[in-house]
Amino acid sequence: MPSKSLNLNTSQLVALEELAQEHGLSESEVARTLIDTARVTRHANPCEFGYIEQGTVQKDGQEIPNCVPVSEALEVVQDD
Repeated sequence: MPSKSLNLNTSQLVALEELAQEHGLSESEVARTLIDTARVTRHANPCEFGYIEQGTVQKDGQEIPNCVPVSEALEVVQDD
C-alpha cells in the first residue's frame, strides 16, 4: 500500500498530537483513522477542522450535517 502524505498546518499538527495523547494512540494511528473516515464519507467534510460529519440532524426544518468532535469519533472507533 502506498504511503499517504498529509499536508497539515501547525495548528492542525498540534491538534493531531493532542488527540493522539488524549486517546493513547500514536499520531499515525490518529491520522490513519482520519484518512479512513474521510474515505468512507466520500465527500468533502462540511464541518470545521477538528470535527467530522456523523450523519445528519434536523435544524429549523432542514437536514444539516451532524458535526461531532473528532475525539468523540475516535472514542467510537476505540470501542469497536
